[in-house]
Amino acid sequence: MKDLLKKFEPADCIAIICIVGGFVLIACKIDTIVGGLISLIAGYYFGHKRKEENDKITYEKIKEQ
Repeated sequence: MKDLLKKFEPADCIAIICIVGGFVLIACKIDTIVGGLISLIAGYYFGHKRKEENDKITYEKIKEQ
């Protein structure tokens, strides 16, 4: 559990708050644009994380050569 908390960054907290807040708004029947915003936020967040991981892997491969 401690390792997971050490990896948390401010962007992680912001994404979690936005996604949970969006689901709360959807539960309250305020869902005009919220569904699209949740999709955009989640897509950006997970896409950004994947890009960071790929950059790390590429850096390690270059470093090995």
